[in-house]
Amino acid sequence: MNPLLTYQQNSVETAAPGHLIVMLYDALLANIDTAAAAMSGERYDVETAHERLLRAQAIITELLGSLDPAGGTITSSLADLYEFCHHQLVEANLRKAPEPLEPARAVLADLRDAWARIANTPLETSA
Repeated sequence: MNPLLTYQQNSVETAAPGHLIVMLYDALLANIDTAAAAMSGERYDVETAHERLLRAQAIITELLGSLDPAGGTITSSLADLYEFCHHQLVEANLRKAPEPLEPARAVLADLRDAWARIANTPLETSA
């Protein structure tokens, strides 16, 4: 087996839940960045852009599906943000233009940073 793949699999399998979410956001942002790069410049690579946007959409769908319906306002707000971002990714793919990716990437980067802070904050214990 490929050592890099083994390392990546072990990283995912042993990560705390908060860190898993950060990993999803990292993959999501990497796919958006690759798609944007593929749609920019002289060498437009429609196949790479399309593939990466589909991967990004799948990650957003996974994040959306993981929300707890009983979560109240926070869940509803996250769902709205995920749906907005998903719509922007679909729009970029349909138009074959990177511009719709910019607001989605900004929202997702902010969410990723918030999750990273949460994941690195030790849980309070009652003494």
